Amino acid sequence: MGVCLRCGGTGITAFGEKCDCGAYTEMDAPICLSIPVQYQGVKFSANLVPAWMPKSYGTFMENLLEECTRNPMIQRNYIICSPPNTGKTVWAYSLYSQLYSLGITIPDVMDLIQARDVFLNLYYEDKVTLEKLSASPIAIIKLPWDLPNKFPETISTIVERRVMTGCSTIFLFNGTKGDLTARDSFGKLTRLLGDGSYNSVCLKVWEEVK
Repeated sequence: MGVCLRCGGTGITAFGEKCDCGAYTEMDAPICLSIPVQYQGVKFSANLVPAWMPKSYGTFMENLLEECTRNPMIQRNYIICSPPNTGKTVWAYSLYSQLYSLGITIPDVMDLIQARDVFLNLYYEDKVTLEKLSASPIAIIKLPWDLPNKFPETISTIVERRVMTGCSTIFLFNGTKGDLTARDSFGKLTRLLGDGSYNSVCLKVWEEVK
């Protein structure tokens, strides 16, 4: 049987809706009203990852989810790159709901531009969001396709501010390392890369197995 073209075998379409193919049935994550309806109760599993992705990707994401749930103060920063429809958004909301069930609140999943605006706008009125983004143990931030020219500086600013309070940041990107470096005109992203400790960011990249 071939892989579903609508969802890539994940059971979740690009629009976050359950696919008619029925590939995904696991719905045992805690319900959290801050999560979009289509992701309510959905739990990430390595079994969700399309067959055309390396097995190491599903294993890593499943292990990271368990690690973050068991110890939210992991003190590691990541940029996770993989193709669209490989479960990153499901993973993000799975972590969100698991932490919520433990009484730990984290910022809503947002993109880099939103996070930048929260941090840089001195008159930002939503103090709750600002506090969460500044001091929650983990924040999940999506890197948009149309990366701004100075995205490495924005990533660095967010990581530095959050590291000061012992917090970790996980960036998710629907692309490859090449896609990132193509938008990094001055090579500044390379200076941020490391093992993810302190102000460094650990870059994890997976691509489709040909």
